[in-house]
Amino acid sequence: MPNRIFDTARMEEMLGSIRDGRCVLFLGPQAALLPDGRPVEQALIKVAVDHLKRFAPAWVNENGEDFGSLAYLCQAVGTDQRDEIRDKLVGELAKWKKAATTGPFHNTLADLPFTLIVQVTPDPFMEIALSAKHIPPGRLAAHAYDFREPYEAGNTGTRRNLPHVGSSAEPLLYYLGGRAQNPRSIPFASEEEVNHLVALVREQPPLPLALTEALRDGGDNHRSALFVGFEFGAWQTRFLLRGLYTQVARPYRAVSTSLEQACKRAPSKEDEEFLWAAYRVVFADKAPIDFAKALRDDWTKFNQTTPPPAQTGSPVNQGKVVEFIVYHVPSDDLLLIAQSITEFWREHHPAFESYKTSKRARELVTFMSELKRLPDLLTRIRERVPTDFSASEPTFYTF
Repeated sequence: MPNRIFDTARMEEMLGSIRDGRCVLFLGPQAALLPDGRPVEQALIKVAVDHLKRFAPAWVNENGEDFGSLAYLCQAVGTDQRDEIRDKLVGELAKWKKAATTGPFHNTLADLPFTLIVQVTPDPFMEIALSAKHIPPGRLAAHAYDFREPYEAGNTGTRRNLPHVGSSAEPLLYYLGGRAQNPRSIPFASEEEVNHLVALVREQPPLPLALTEALRDGGDNHRSALFVGFEFGAWQTRFLLRGLYTQVARPYRAVSTSLEQACKRAPSKEDEEFLWAAYRVVFADKAPIDFAKALRDDWTKFNQTTPPPAQTGSPVNQGKVVEFIVYHVPSDDLLLIAQSITEFWREHHPAFESYKTSKRARELVTFMSELKRLPDLLTRIRERVPTDFSASEPTFYTF
């Protein structure tokens, strides 16, 4: 597919967001590569098949050894064998982590000043590369999403497990697809994969607040998300985007149906234009390793020739108060705004006493939109939180 949309201006926009710490890197299944460049999934399939050949040869004789999907293989075996295979796969991940070896793809991306990297696979190679480039081994901040975590309304356990976003010197790595240190958090089988995506879309459990704020608190300077190694024809990717848009960017809108239809095949020029206009999704026709090398080269040139913009204050302090103010406020101010809403409504409607200010920001946004016509409330919020905010939608770049 020709690279129709990702032009020089948008490349410079993305490089600027990387330099300023406003670009979140997402690594997909095709970015899960061994140090020698082979796909991680194929290596794990071999581990599973070798185990079955030894302990369940009759099953292998019946089903064969050629599997294109690890999730399908783990789903096809019985429950007992599945648990044994899980242990073998987690052991292989731990072996790779202990070897502390990585390849050119992850080393190249680790050269760039990303502050937050979100990875959908459990392999440790990006963590190894980041530890070698930035932080002494063992000190890299890394956390994982656990789709099995019991969720109840008001439970903030998941939301508290990510205390900060990180910096270019000490980036933060978030395993969206689970991590070997918590084997049950990894959705190996197809059924688990579905349950993981459903949990993400339903926000049960929700993503950490620090992660969602990293994408949506952009002020006048747009946040961006760089997707590397995703196939947009895969239903898993479409559901992943739906979950991210639900929790991170904005409410999931009807336009998403067109997104899913467009992504069932290689996007046409019209599809690409639609995706840019609706979601700021940009496509480029490069393999992950080729793109990583080109990105590093472009970054080096950009960093040498383009001066950083003049700083006139924090990005979130630029602009105007906007309709969905709760989307764009720093987390420290969120409670103040919730308290203002609660106090105002309690004065006018005593039955509102039962409302809990600890509800999620998404619910506060909905409630805020219902009250936006009440100038007294907005005045009170401005008095308590005198910062102005602007509504910047994240930009999503996809490779």
